[in-house]
Amino acid sequence: MNRRFRRLFLSLGLVTACSCVLAQSPHPPMDAAAPAESPAEALDGETVYWTLIGELALRQQEYGRATQAFLLAARHARSAQLARRAAEIAAITRQGDALNRALALWRQIEPDTEAIERFERMRAELDAQREKAVLAQLDEILKRHPEQLPQNLLGLNAALDELDDAEMARRIIELATTPYLEYPEAQLARAEAARRAGDLPAARQAAEHALTLRPDWDLALALWAEILGEQGDTATAIARLESYLQEHPYARVVRFTLAKHLAVTPGREEESLQHLEKLLADAPDDAQLLQAVALMAERTGHVDRAIAALKRAIAKAGDNTDFLRLQLAQLYLTAGQPRRAEFELRKISHPDLEDESKRLLAQALAKQGKIEAAFDTLDQTRAVLDPKTEVLLKSRLLQDAGRLEDARAWVDEAIAELGDEPELLYEYAMILERLGQHEAAEGHLRKLVALHPDFAHGLNALGYLLADANRDLDEAERFLTRALTLAPNDPFILDSVGWLRYRQGRPEEALTLLQSAYRRQYDPEIAAHLVEVLTVLGRHEEAQALLEQALGRSPDAEALRRVQRWLRQQGQ
Repeated sequence: MNRRFRRLFLSLGLVTACSCVLAQSPHPPMDAAAPAESPAEALDGETVYWTLIGELALRQQEYGRATQAFLLAARHARSAQLARRAAEIAAITRQGDALNRALALWRQIEPDTEAIERFERMRAELDAQREKAVLAQLDEILKRHPEQLPQNLLGLNAALDELDDAEMARRIIELATTPYLEYPEAQLARAEAARRAGDLPAARQAAEHALTLRPDWDLALALWAEILGEQGDTATAIARLESYLQEHPYARVVRFTLAKHLAVTPGREEESLQHLEKLLADAPDDAQLLQAVALMAERTGHVDRAIAALKRAIAKAGDNTDFLRLQLAQLYLTAGQPRRAEFELRKISHPDLEDESKRLLAQALAKQGKIEAAFDTLDQTRAVLDPKTEVLLKSRLLQDAGRLEDARAWVDEAIAELGDEPELLYEYAMILERLGQHEAAEGHLRKLVALHPDFAHGLNALGYLLADANRDLDEAERFLTRALTLAPNDPFILDSVGWLRYRQGRPEEALTLLQSAYRRQYDPEIAAHLVEVLTVLGRHEEAQALLEQALGRSPDAEALRRVQRWLRQQGQ
């Protein structure tokens, strides 16, 4: 039991003490007599934690946070009463989407209760009243200020952000804009409302109508391109955006949208970075652009440029720097500078970032060899870790510290205590592989597959080990086919199958699979495989560019150094 769990266990008695908070709230939920989950002793640590967070958020009148906390508690404990508590708060504070989620969870846990029907009728009545009132208010504003009509039409979606109900917002906007359909701004408002409601075909049609009414409108073109991207038609969007920029080179919103689309197009990430840096040259203090440049610089292997951009963003951000510092710390870890990462992480104080910053801090400490301090830091996180997860996290910290034998012993002891859990057996085999004990690793993976034949990662690891050794390829095929059936979109399994195809002498098929894996997940080993296959296919410039990009992101990755040495042997 970690120390954080002990602290939560000791705080169980606080649940009853906090139960009076709702009665003191300026918006007490209905059916206040409904008891909180009882008895308190029946709740586990995580349920108690989220219940307490919900109660404290109510005291501070942070109703959205309170609803979310009670939903998490209800989902974890499968508690109908906690789901009802979340529904009560959401109903009284008019959180439409949150109320829908709470009612869905409540019905899932307790499907036959009549109370849910009463809540749903109340929700429908509240929605109808609210919709009518909001529409009347918007109608009055649009009619009262005709000189500001285009601007007000464009502001409709922002004005309805607080509705927390995308379908209701769309209905209101369609009714409010009906008298003004000859205005391109009305069509654009309809396009954005349909997009937020998830109706992309209608959103695209409305955006195209706006462009018909006003062809050279940067904002409408950008929204149209965003919609196409969400429909999966990025190529069409990119072609039109590039054509438009040739005639309108100062259309900033169009250039930014183009950069976003290029960022998710394999092989065009460098172009995305160039467009972002061009925008930044005209607005050097723009915090959003600085963050975008940092992200793309990191993705394209320019970690130094990413760090420089984030440092500038922090200098311009005033007091709101914690999230940026978290990103900067991650970059320092990527760049192999754990001491600088630690320096940034110790400055972070935002409670919502506490757990993530502490986990990164533990990693930074481990990479400096301070393993006891790393363990202590991990124990200070608020999340309650189950024993298996704690073992795995601390195993990774030991490996970060270069203490592979200690990590092996740590996991071995956990297996003896917790049993042959698939994740623990997998971790043990991976440590053996890193220690160079390949036969022992294969033996443990075979044991894992025998005990847990549906554990996709075990099947993948064994299949990859055989493929990488270029032996027993038919057996590797069986393992990897089974793994891919269990997890068809897993990038690491796609990578393994691609590497198997390469070993089987089918490099064209290998390339398709490896590119698919790389699009889904950056990983230096996937990149190394892709570099080798591109080279074998004669695509030397692409291979070299990819290798340089990957080395920029992962300068110490052994897989990349290995393929670099292989290229030199090939005379590349």
